[in-house]
Amino acid sequence: MFDFDDETGFRFLDGAWGGVRQLIRPLSSLFLWSFYFLFLLSVIYFIGVVFFDGGADRFDEPEGLSIIRSDLLALDYDDIIEDGFLLDYARLGGGVLFGRNCSGCHGADGVGLSYGKVVVASLSDAGLDFAEIEKIIRGGAISQSGSVIMPKFDNFDDDIIRQLVLYVYFLGQSDVVQKEN
Repeated sequence: MFDFDDETGFRFLDGAWGGVRQLIRPLSSLFLWSFYFLFLLSVIYFIGVVFFDGGADRFDEPEGLSIIRSDLLALDYDDIIEDGFLLDYARLGGGVLFGRNCSGCHGADGVGLSYGKVVVASLSDAGLDFAEIEKIIRGGAISQSGSVIMPKFDNFDDDIIRQLVLYVYFLGQSDVVQKEN
């Protein structure tokens, strides 16, 4: 099974593979002990992170974010517009949501693609208010022939719908003028 080389003192596998004899040499003990140490260290680290560093709690929603989301639900759209921070939060979140869910048909800037309706022009022409935009997002749109023009997004949470509504409402406007008190 093994072939011993008298000149070098090494053991080789019997035969040659591709003209090259394979050296059978055990791993050095330093390498093995380093491997054992790093494996043990990684197990200790994993246990420490999961059980003593909060584990999955680290990925829960921060307290401040839940307060912002509750404010989005509690306030009327006009009050959100008056609060610059909430409006910015809603527009940023709505922009991400619009990019993920709506831009495939309506385009990233709302000017529409070959089959998606132009959001920017239709909002300014129709003069839709927040409730009407929310109704369209939740219920979708169906043509008179009964085919689905826009799918409904009724599976979204209320705060996500509000973010989308505020983003779509101000889509195409370069600067949002906040209402005076």
